[in-house]
Amino acid sequence: MRRQVSRIALPALVLLLSAQPASSDVDPPPPPTNKLYGFVNSNTTLTLAAPGPVYYVVGDLIINPGVTLTVEPGVTVRFAANRDTLGGGDYPGLTELRVRGHLVAQGTVADSIRFLSTNDGFAEWGQIRVEAGADLVLRHVVLKGAQVGLNYLSPSPLVVADMLVKDCSVAMYVLDGTLTARWITAVNCTHGLLIGAVTGSIQTCSLSGTGSGTGLSIGPGIDTTPPDTGTVVPTVVSGFAFGVVASSASIRNIVALRNGVGFRGDAPSAITYCTAAQNGTGFEVWGSLTNSIAASNSTGIRNNPCLAAVVDFVDSWANGSNLVNNCGSISVSHYESFNPFFLNPSVDDFRLGEGSIFESFGSTGGQIGAYGPHRGPNVVAVMEPGSGARRIAVSVAPNPTRGLTRFACQLPGAGAVTAEIIDLSGRRVRHLTSSARGAGLTTITWDGSDESGASATPGLYYWRVTSGADLATGRVVVVK
Repeated sequence: MRRQVSRIALPALVLLLSAQPASSDVDPPPPPTNKLYGFVNSNTTLTLAAPGPVYYVVGDLIINPGVTLTVEPGVTVRFAANRDTLGGGDYPGLTELRVRGHLVAQGTVADSIRFLSTNDGFAEWGQIRVEAGADLVLRHVVLKGAQVGLNYLSPSPLVVADMLVKDCSVAMYVLDGTLTARWITAVNCTHGLLIGAVTGSIQTCSLSGTGSGTGLSIGPGIDTTPPDTGTVVPTVVSGFAFGVVASSASIRNIVALRNGVGFRGDAPSAITYCTAAQNGTGFEVWGSLTNSIAASNSTGIRNNPCLAAVVDFVDSWANGSNLVNNCGSISVSHYESFNPFFLNPSVDDFRLGEGSIFESFGSTGGQIGAYGPHRGPNVVAVMEPGSGARRIAVSVAPNPTRGLTRFACQLPGAGAVTAEIIDLSGRRVRHLTSSARGAGLTTITWDGSDESGASATPGLYYWRVTSGADLATGRVVVVK
């Protein structure tokens, strides 16, 4: 019987990671205990304590079937940039983490888990690859600098939440199974989320690209409809050649900004309650487009050339060309071209402003366009700690709050303390400071107002507490 190990001492780590090169019968010498490659043969934990908190993957690391690799909150795993000691896998010149068993990487708001390159560059290590029969848990995780941040090939259900993927060729590729993805942020990636024959849901994501590639590619079975249409934040896709590509899909509540094509139907698809702004083409339709807005695009709406499309309950305004009907194959009704009066396009807030005529224009008597609290594509900047920062333990109470909120901060060192309240567009609402304090407990109080003294609008906010290079981030909900 294989001995099960829940936490490993420093000498045991080398024994559990049995290295086997791809093209040689001779094993390389065992690495130092925080340098990893080869096979994980027994249940193993990468601990925050020694030999952690930083581990280095210098060759492909393979979790064998039936074995669990657990990564503790606060741990950083760095993959050797542009080299692979073992020279195997999908990327023989790049290090990979291949999961044939189980990977558990469940961080916290205060202590995320980071999978990074040793050089912090673009696409410098291979991937986290989850193979058939394997599974993983990812929560509060940062993936940076990979060819493919997450390559999921298993039919096992995948739940991913609160994840930042940055500087990758592909943020996430899911081939099979069931997917639940929420609060996924991709920054500076060639491609965002590429989803195959998968069922499940994608909600409240922010995907920004490099000017090429596809932001979100989905087929039938994926639901982008929010579970709570009154409060959920729409998904935002920006900076790709193709923002959203739909193949026999149903798409709802997505904002496409500054893409070559905002929304494209590669097979007959239904697009509803979406907004396309500042793209080359807002909507390239094959199928149906309803309850949606195209504004300030070079071309607002066109059909995928000469293919049948239905456009209904739609506003197309201030585009170079509002509607291009190729071959006359678009059926148009309930179509308008008026200013939708967005709240604040200068900060990418494309919700309808109060009094817009389109608040009651929709097919069911409600609004058209994407809806819910605003979240700009760059808000992730408040979620990512700086290099070398220590974590400040912060307790926020009450949360949700109706007014007075206390941030109890356990400081790792002496220094002045700053707290910032940031809305979902990335705009700072309130800046609070305290005088220099010694290490230990200090409290900052927010009275619920913004910089002008007005009460903050009910909704979701980020907070960030800093003291020198030390920091903590999280969320607070303001209710009436």
